[in-house]
Formats: sequence, C-alpha cells, structure tokens
Amino acid sequence: MKLPPIEEQHRIVEILKSLDDKIELNRRMNVTLEQIAQAIFKQWFIDFEFPDENGQPYKSSGGEMVESGLGEIPRGWEVKAIGDILELAYGKSLPKKKRISGPYPVYGSGGISGYHNKPLLNGPGIIVGRKGTIGSVFWVEKDFYPIDTVFFVKLKSQIPLYWVFMNLQRMNFAKLSSDSGVPGVNRNVIHFQKWVIPQKTVLDQFNSIILSILIIIHKNKKEEANLSHIRDTLLPKLMSGKIRISEKLKLEKGLI
Repeated sequence: MKLPPIEEQHRIVEILKSLDDKIELNRRMNVTLEQIAQAIFKQWFIDFEFPDENGQPYKSSGGEMVESGLGEIPRGWEVKAIGDILELAYGKSLPKKKRISGPYPVYGSGGISGYHNKPLLNGPGIIVGRKGTIGSVFWVEKDFYPIDTVFFVKLKSQIPLYWVFMNLQRMNFAKLSSDSGVPGVNRNVIHFQKWVIPQKTVLDQFNSIILSILIIIHKNKKEEANLSHIRDTLLPKLMSGKIRISEKLKLEKGLI
C-alpha cells in the first residue's frame, strides 16, 4: 500500500490523536463517576452518613441508632433477607452454534461471550456469575441474553436496581460458594443472607443522584463507541489516500 506524503501522515496522526484523546477522556471520566457513586454508597449505607432532615451527616450529627441483627442501624431502617428483596433467577442455555449474529450481548460468568439477534431480557439488568467466574457482578444497560452460567436479578420490591447492584458487588460470593468439583454459587445460600434496608426517602434520594450519574456515563459510552467507529473507519481510508487531508485543514478547538 502506497503511503501518503510524510506531511499528510503527520496531519492524519493529529486527527487520530484528537479522537483517541477524547475517547480516553470519556473513559477516565466514567471511572471517576463510578468511583463517586461507590463513595456515595459507602458514605450513606455503610457509614450511615446520609443527609438528615437538615442536610447534615446522619450518624455523626447525632442521628438515632438502634440495635439489629447486623449491628447498629439508623432508626426506621430494617434488616431483611436478600430472598425477600430479589430472586437470583437462572439464565438460559444458548450454545454458540445456535447463536445468530446480532446486537444483543450474550453474558456468561466472565462477561460478554458473544452476541445474538434476540435478547432474553430487557435492560437495565444485573448479572451474577454462577459457575466459572463465580460471584462476578455486571451491570447491563441495554437488552441482553444471560446464559446458564449466570443468574440475573428479578426484583420483588420497589428497591432501586443500582442500589442492589452495589450491594451485590460488596458480597463475598467465593466464601458462599459450593465446594463441589465445579465451584458455583448456591442461590439459596445467597437468598438467606441479610441486608440492611434504608427508608424509602433515603433510597429515593440516592436513586435520583445515581440516575444522574448513570445518564452521563451512558452518554460518554455512546460517544466513545461513535468516536471509535469514526476512527476505525477513517484510518484505512486516510492511509490509502481515499480520503485526503488538506494542508490547510485545521481542527477547530472542541470539534472532537
């Protein structure tokens, strides 16, 4: 393949670097947003420093705590078995030979293992590794297909789904797994475990904040995918000379 003149190659590199820089910026921003969400969760639901009626941290501002089976918790909160809140439902077998290429991710315990032309479930959803990579927890924004090496979450109550996701992330599934030849998660054992359930007003306030964060994360991921597609489409055409970069071309600041 005949390469463009060296000056034009430099201009191509400048354009592609601008795209790569923006993709990387979006990725770093999403990592930061996810860390913020984790920090809020810990402050509110582990340290019990959610805002009280005066907007002050509850526990350190003298909020009343009461004894429970899981230690001291804020008054008005309760302890429930996970099985009262949700069901870990089994995914459905989908051998590779039966998959038809499509837009819907197929999830196994290690994450995305392929794509299919039909989803099993509508997103957003939560997937928990059952066999193989036990205890892996995935948040899935769009429609998806969980196979039989995973569980998916079916809520039984009006609990914010992302709050459930963050609780599941903190669980030690390896400690709760079976000791058979093929390690796996026994859902009955998980259903029996207890969680501290906050008051609805606190959960609603948390959910409002998290939804705002998730909207930005989703926007960044969509933009990242579009920019990656543009970059991968442009590169061979630029290098082959099908698209030429004028010497006068200037990238407007903020265009990419």
